[in-house]
Amino acid sequence: MGQGPGISICFIQDSVVSKDEVAMQVQLYSMGLKMVGEPVIKGSVTFLEDASTNKLEVGDAELQTAGATAGNYIDGIMNRDFTVCPGKFCGQCNYKFICRYRK
Repeated sequence: MGQGPGISICFIQDSVVSKDEVAMQVQLYSMGLKMVGEPVIKGSVTFLEDASTNKLEVGDAELQTAGATAGNYIDGIMNRDFTVCPGKFCGQCNYKFICRYRK
């Protein structure tokens, strides 16, 4: 992927988030930039806690998946569907101490 002209997006994180969460943010930004004619050729995240940098995929397949996932979230919000979905994020949720569904 991409050694030609284009934009590189690098997130620098100082809090504990998963690589997947950051990947989706970078992919959604990449989609937006692509829509206005600015191709993104590379994505990455650097975690300050351990000074590690991870490559994030910003290919067409990843952007389609991120767009579909965001679309599903938006549909749920618009339809007032707030179905409980406990999972890996529970430990980082603002409501983790009061949620009866947390894992």
